[in-house]
Amino acid sequence: MKAALFLALTLSFTTFASDHIDGPVTTSHGAGDITDLYAFPSPEKSGFLTVVLNTYPFVPSNGHFADKVSYQVLIREAKVGSVILTSKGMDFFCSFVTPYDHDQHTVECKTAAGVSAKAKVNQVKSFVPGNTLQVYAGLRSDPFFFNADWAKAVSNTGVVNPPATSNTMDQLNILSIVLEIDVKAHFGSVHSDVLAIAAQTITQDTPTSAKRRLDRVGRPEITNVTMNARDKEDLRDFYNLEAPFYNSQTALPKYKTRISNNISFYDKIDGKEDWAREAKDQIVSLLADDFLVIDLSKPCLGNNFLEIEKAIVAGKPHQTCGGRKLTDDVMDTLFGYYFNAGKSPAGNDGVKAPFRAVSNKFPYLGEPDTSISAKLKALAARKFFSN
Repeated sequence: MKAALFLALTLSFTTFASDHIDGPVTTSHGAGDITDLYAFPSPEKSGFLTVVLNTYPFVPSNGHFADKVSYQVLIREAKVGSVILTSKGMDFFCSFVTPYDHDQHTVECKTAAGVSAKAKVNQVKSFVPGNTLQVYAGLRSDPFFFNADWAKAVSNTGVVNPPATSNTMDQLNILSIVLEIDVKAHFGSVHSDVLAIAAQTITQDTPTSAKRRLDRVGRPEITNVTMNARDKEDLRDFYNLEAPFYNSQTALPKYKTRISNNISFYDKIDGKEDWAREAKDQIVSLLADDFLVIDLSKPCLGNNFLEIEKAIVAGKPHQTCGGRKLTDDVMDTLFGYYFNAGKSPAGNDGVKAPFRAVSNKFPYLGEPDTSISAKLKALAARKFFSN
């Protein structure tokens, strides 16, 4: 296939693809650009939480993590009521050593309490019983899946096209950090089963310069769909520079207004309004406080993304774990919920699974696609967004 065709395929990416390419600032720092965050109970280890932090959209096969970037997973204990209240927690800081020899790149993730885990990049280490933290970092197939043309038509023009099995993320890779965390060991024997999870990338130009935030993420599609600008001010860079769990009180009204207006836009697509004012105000507040929320005491089967937030708005107890698994269809869930406040079936863009099948074995994400066609597609996308 000609390179020009690959370039044409990338045009549909503009302003879309989960947290991929979510603002000019992050786009110019590929290794610090967070694409997605996932959180789910470990399929292999009872009592462990799996957190997947993906970065560097359209990464080339020789792309690597940056030694000047700190990749941070932030976890807080939480309580679910009419809102989600966060309290004490623990942060996991991942850093890289990147000598000239790519094969010798290493990752170390550690906590303030001194617990750490190390690995060579792209090395899948066997789990050692008794360890409370395991890490993988390396090149993997991007597990995010969606039809960008379908999403763009909905979000920009309010047109819902027929579903099509066209996964825009086919063949594209990312750099992934996967953490397996023994919850009881890190949070104590008495801890909340409900956890709030966010992530950020921090850089420091020199050892003496100030630290600055490159990107942050909680739920998927907050910046690119939920806060889509259309012909209004682009708030994505401002939003990404906010500290997780601590939205600026000056900017918060702006975020809430944008989210509320966009939900109203999606709600009216079918010609009727399903969102009651009180319910909409509640989901707006929940989404503006941007983090994944997971309940480790609940079953985690099926598509559970946003289930806890939806239950809060409905005024009933949640029944599943929430969080976000690698196979959760977040685009259909989000758009469907925005369309009709959950009163009828979810949206349907036609794409139902990641390009590479995910595994029940650590590190769970599929192997990267290193074919010539995959390299051309990623190259075309990077060139498009560098212009």
